[in-house]
Amino acid sequence: MMPDWTAISTRVTQIIEVLHLGDEPLACTALDHCQRRAAGEPADEVGEDQLIEFAANYGQSLDWIVLGDLDPTIRRLYAIGHDDDDSAAMVA
Repeated sequence: MMPDWTAISTRVTQIIEVLHLGDEPLACTALDHCQRRAAGEPADEVGEDQLIEFAANYGQSLDWIVLGDLDPTIRRLYAIGHDDDDSAAMVA
């Protein structure tokens, strides 16, 4: 399955807007990479690395950014306030 770079761009834009990161160079670079991929440009390893760095630096889930899957994020946030033995908090 190929990533939907238009959807990825939309999610990165949402993160930038919610966290007020419009002037942050890494945020701008990550969004630019996603928009270029959405426009059909070929894969760019440096751009991919910057997207990963963007997600890591701002505590965002690559599962959500790339796949639109919030389940791991929901489980991780739930686990923060619950026992390690709680099976509902297990991260897939």
